[in-house]
Amino acid sequence: MTTHLVIPDVQAKPGNNFTFLNNIGKYIVDKKPDTIICIGDFADMPSLSSYDKGKKSFEGRRYLADIQASHEAMEALLEPLVEFNLKAKRNKEKRYYPRMVLTLGNHEHRISRATELQPELEGVLDLSHLDYEDYGWEVYPFLEVVHVDGVAYSHYFTSGVLGRPLLLLVLCSQRNIRVVSWGMCKRWIFPLITVQMGLLFWAYLPVVAMNITKII
Repeated sequence: MTTHLVIPDVQAKPGNNFTFLNNIGKYIVDKKPDTIICIGDFADMPSLSSYDKGKKSFEGRRYLADIQASHEAMEALLEPLVEFNLKAKRNKEKRYYPRMVLTLGNHEHRISRATELQPELEGVLDLSHLDYEDYGWEVYPFLEVVHVDGVAYSHYFTSGVLGRPLLLLVLCSQRNIRVVSWGMCKRWIFPLITVQMGLLFWAYLPVVAMNITKII
């Protein structure tokens, strides 16, 4: 049976405690899913929030601090995998290298949007600063749909000129997709995942730090 573990909307930012991500990393090592899917918005990037620009709440926020917070969060998540493989290498045991797929979310897209609105920032702000590829992820652009083992993944799915998010039933009927998964969920809503035969999902709700829920 093929297994996927899905991590949606971490939204790592300065001041967050990333212990919960280390716990997820330990869970990953314990369960060893074939593929890890980070569904987007791993980084929050509050310094580039268009909603706060010009407001007092925007003062003091810094781009580099946001990038550093994302790095700390990713290292907390992947540390258990690194430690497991180092120990396995010392003991001449089988190491664990899952496929790691990351679809960029609207919060990471804030970097691209900022350079589009202010071209003089090109080179100063860049998605590459998040170092997702260096951490081992396959990175896919914001709103690109990635198919993994028959499952369509994206931060969210859109339709029409305005690119509004599609409802599940509309999405499946329009695109003839049977199995989908997306992020961009409010804290009180669990990411909706439909499971087909022969595929097992684990998904994590960021607000519950210690609770990994398995959907069968």
